[in-house]
Amino acid sequence: MVVSQEGDLFEMTQQPIRSLSSLINEFDSFDDPIPLPNIQTKELMSVIRFCSLYQPFNEIKRTLEFETAEELFPEWCVKFTQDLNMSELWELAKAAHYLDLSSLLNLTLCVWSTRVIGKTPEELRELLNVENDLTEEEISKINVKWI
Repeated sequence: MVVSQEGDLFEMTQQPIRSLSSLINEFDSFDDPIPLPNIQTKELMSVIRFCSLYQPFNEIKRTLEFETAEELFPEWCVKFTQDLNMSELWELAKAAHYLDLSSLLNLTLCVWSTRVIGKTPEELRELLNVENDLTEEEISKINVKWI
């Protein structure tokens, strides 16, 4: 059993738990619930789902010569992330980092990056839900500086 930040209990088989190397190092047995104070319930549910679906895949290309996650990952990985918005991907990446779950961390960050590559500042603001608080004068100074 694992316990989320909010105190929700989740049952996991030992196989998915064993893929979480940071937990193995901290706990000698899996008899007592394992607290995960840095992971919220929603992200923990996604981590458990990922671990249950996980099948090893080839190492990710160490290049940015791709445009979509489909070019890098097996179909099950793409389906796992396709309905997640940018905020959910980021929270899941933080959970994967906390758990030292490199396969999920690589997946979430690569999908996140493929969604932002090639976007204009306006498209990025919309995608990331960031308000433009620059004045016209500040924007013109930026445009002159980078042209």
